[in-house]
Amino acid sequence: MTSKEKEYFLNAGFTKEQIEEIAKGKEAGIQTALYANKNFLPIQMRQIRIGLMEGLSVQIYAKPEFDWFQMEEIRLGLKSGVDVSRYALAQIPYEKMRQMRKGLEAGINLQSYLKLDAGIIRQLRKGRVAGINLLKYINEGYDAEQLNEIRYSLENNINIEPYLLKEYRAPSITQISKGIARGVDVALYASIKYNWRQMREIRKGLENRIDVEKYSSPFYSWEQMRTIRYGLEQGLDVDSYCPLRYTAEEMQRKLQAMLDEINKEKERILQSQIKSDDFLFEFGSNDMEAFVTVLTNEKTVTTERLLEILELNGIYKGILEEAVALIVSGKAYRKAVLIARGQIPDKGEDGWYEYFFNTDTERRPKVLEDGSVDYQNINWFEMVKEGQTLAIYHPAGEGRDGYTVRGGELKGRKGTEKRILMGQGFALDEDKITYRAAIDGMVRLENDELRVTSHLVLDEINLATGNIQFNGSIHIRGDIGYGTVVRATDDIVIDGNVEAATIESEGSIVLKKGMNSAGRGMIHAGRDVVSRFFESAKVTAKGNIEVDKCLNSQLYAGGMIKSTRVIAGGLAQAESGFQLNSVGNQAGLHTVIKVRMNSKMREENRMVKVAIQESKQELEMLNQSYEEYKAKFPPEVRNNMEIFKKIEKAVYTKGKHLEQFLKLEAEVNESLKKTREARVVITGQAFEGCVIELEEARWEADNRHNVTIKRQDGQVEVINN
Repeated sequence: MTSKEKEYFLNAGFTKEQIEEIAKGKEAGIQTALYANKNFLPIQMRQIRIGLMEGLSVQIYAKPEFDWFQMEEIRLGLKSGVDVSRYALAQIPYEKMRQMRKGLEAGINLQSYLKLDAGIIRQLRKGRVAGINLLKYINEGYDAEQLNEIRYSLENNINIEPYLLKEYRAPSITQISKGIARGVDVALYASIKYNWRQMREIRKGLENRIDVEKYSSPFYSWEQMRTIRYGLEQGLDVDSYCPLRYTAEEMQRKLQAMLDEINKEKERILQSQIKSDDFLFEFGSNDMEAFVTVLTNEKTVTTERLLEILELNGIYKGILEEAVALIVSGKAYRKAVLIARGQIPDKGEDGWYEYFFNTDTERRPKVLEDGSVDYQNINWFEMVKEGQTLAIYHPAGEGRDGYTVRGGELKGRKGTEKRILMGQGFALDEDKITYRAAIDGMVRLENDELRVTSHLVLDEINLATGNIQFNGSIHIRGDIGYGTVVRATDDIVIDGNVEAATIESEGSIVLKKGMNSAGRGMIHAGRDVVSRFFESAKVTAKGNIEVDKCLNSQLYAGGMIKSTRVIAGGLAQAESGFQLNSVGNQAGLHTVIKVRMNSKMREENRMVKVAIQESKQELEMLNQSYEEYKAKFPPEVRNNMEIFKKIEKAVYTKGKHLEQFLKLEAEVNESLKKTREARVVITGQAFEGCVIELEEARWEADNRHNVTIKRQDGQVEVINN
């Protein structure tokens, strides 16, 4: 834009920010006349300009009656190719426009529900996408937050229906849903007499297997409940501080005093001295020890008389026979003798689970003594039958009581209870300690979650038997033939050879022999892939890839790639690095080893940076408009202006958007950091013809042996191991 043009717009009454938007449009070669209107705020101009630059028919929203959020929703709808005429009306708030747009993008028309609150429409849309109809609950009057919790429960097969009441706030529904999912008796707290925080304290107590009746009165505040729960979980006698007359603060002080008493270390600090003509009595910290010093060597004492003297001086329990014998013998003159020792109260044994299946199943090929790798005997599956006992919980034991030398009683603490097991595919007996399989399937304990998933066992798979798709895990005991497709939501284990087939799993994939696919086979795993060999195969894993021998294949791992023999030919790409034996071969077969972030991560990194930049620009425009209105109008005027209210709300909303994008940027940067720090470790030989790439850095192998390749300041650094 020329200086003359800028002067023209300034004289016409355009603001600096409006002129900047027009200038950007002219630089991009678009028809700025469509938005060069003083009635448009700069942020509105921006939406029209972006739409023109994207080649969209902006005339449908390039109108002053639409605010900038409405313009954005119409623009995004045009960009995704949906029928925006269904919602491009100025009287429809942008929040409802957004739900309409997202619904249309998912093939769902929500036009008939526009009279509902935007939050309710959002839940209706999300429910429809997940195959759940929330209309029943909407018609019953549940609000958006309640519907969100109901939808979550239904999506996760949590039967919350018997406990639903419209009087419950959304957080209360959350506590009931969590309780059902974790197998506790929610009937003990699913009542309108409790608020959601009280429900939470009772739920946590049930999960930790304590006596919640001690604090389940609705007259307790949730803070009081929490303090009593903490004490019970520590195995303490809470009766001294649980009466309702104590405030939460008083309860906390009493609890802390009890904990301080228990946690005090024994100190040999003298607290008192009791003297007589012939003895000096000294007591250790907390009366847990007593010492006697004989002050005369001219008198003797019998055992009976010494015990009488000890009792007269307050020493009743823990008297040590050998110490008594020493004093009676007359050999303890002027020596402080430990005459009695109290018993420190013990904490009972902690609760523990007894498992009736192998929880340490080794899911990696075993390296044998001769250095070879055993793929045939990978113990991947452990199968159970419906009703089979999986685990029994052994409750925490009661602690042994203690005492002081003065006869004071010290109550033992009960052991710590373990949380109830979470997961799927099992049921908890009425005794609340026995876990049984709810289905026939594969059992697994991972990250303290117990899971039993459906399991399918098949023989040879080929075109005659047809393709396989199964919701669970699959064990194929034979070969997989050319052109077949096997898909599963959990692990797939194949005992035989795999030809040019497609194997897809949301879990891990194990090939006990391997795959030779002549360039037409494909493996994709949501977790790890383990195989004896790959030849001319394409393998993708979100986790690690472990292979003995790999020839002329393409490997892509979100984690690491590990090879125990050789990778020769083709491409191997990993985000977290490599642990390899030999790479390439003596014939100089071209082999590429790459440490590089995947394209999705690159695109996410690019998009989040663009989003942050755009959010900052939009927030700056909004703040400028906000300050302009504050300067032009007094509070009593501007606070009643609809446009000012919209700007004020938009500043808050855009600020939140920016916070979310910045958080996402930090997560992406952490992933990028791991990729940049990844290494390639080669314990065998890196033959000529092999290329190692770490992002933009590159190293061509030179028959070197036993090296580590890493990236340092954008350059490759090769270190001899």
